[in-house]
Amino acid sequence: MDIDARGRRWRPWLAVAPAAVIAVAVTIVAIRTAPATRVNGVPRYYVGIFASPYLANQAAPEAIVGDTFTGKKLATVPAPAGWRFLPALAAAGDDRTFVVGATPQSGELLRTERLYVIRLTPGAAHFATLSELPIPAPRLSWDYGSSLALSRDGTMLAVLAGAAQARIYSMVTGALVHTWSVTSSGSSGLPIVSLLSLTSDGRRLAFSVWDAPTNPPVNIRLLQVHDPGHDLFADSRVVVTGSSGCGLVSGDGRTVVCGSSAPGTASGTKACPGGVRPQTEAILRYSTATGKLTGTLYRTGAGCDIDITAPLWTSDDGNAVLGYFQTGDSGTRFGLFTPGKFTPLPAPLAYPAFAAW
Repeated sequence: MDIDARGRRWRPWLAVAPAAVIAVAVTIVAIRTAPATRVNGVPRYYVGIFASPYLANQAAPEAIVGDTFTGKKLATVPAPAGWRFLPALAAAGDDRTFVVGATPQSGELLRTERLYVIRLTPGAAHFATLSELPIPAPRLSWDYGSSLALSRDGTMLAVLAGAAQARIYSMVTGALVHTWSVTSSGSSGLPIVSLLSLTSDGRRLAFSVWDAPTNPPVNIRLLQVHDPGHDLFADSRVVVTGSSGCGLVSGDGRTVVCGSSAPGTASGTKACPGGVRPQTEAILRYSTATGKLTGTLYRTGAGCDIDITAPLWTSDDGNAVLGYFQTGDSGTRFGLFTPGKFTPLPAPLAYPAFAAW
């Protein structure tokens, strides 16, 4: 499913007022020197959970902190006793602040969830720390994609509550700042909403919407956070209509990044069995102003068994994308997409869709 996207810019550390600081035994891999936080604007750290992509098992007893460029595990953060982490994650722009949801280990049908902040301090004795946030956690809509979006400066957290409500909270005070609801639904029921990101200026919330019983098209919408109104659809506008691979909005709010398949031509003597038509995978860029395609960031060669291309993180200008693609010829490959170039990187230790950069 489409995952949260966010660019990175250094911000001063902001104090977060936790409801409780959890004492956890964090397993830390020795770091002799603290590596730079970014490489060419790409965040060095990610936080993810190692869980099955199947709904019945989407919870994990620990979170993993990893290095994007070396593939090394830097820390393991256990969930508090009696709790398990959910694939509901978000990251701020400082490459230090991450939010993760948690659910009770038992009682799934009547679960009351919590939100925690993981803070990274490279070079410190305690590299990763875990604190509970003073923010009430409704039933997070993690079944259908991203349910959290953290502002670049770490001051605001957008939360998707269930299937029909989006809320923004202050990370400093825990206060509810704004609420939007889905006030109506079609004949097929409520649509599926996934939060994507808050733009770098903190003024717009990007989210995707698609009809539950059908596949694409998917509408990418932008919502003005500080405007009056409480209707999620009436107060937002559709900026791009695309495929299910459209899952990132650049930090400047100008570009939607999509993973897409297209017909290709088999090369050499290799032919696709059973009359299957070769496909290529591509990272495409669309304008939020016009909704039109503005360019192809990267395109793979043709293959007979194309599965998915999944963008996971994008820079503020949309010219750098972390993600993976999968073809029958080369398998699953994770790395950095830049104009006309793919730079392979070690695959995340967590399931890629369950990680935040």
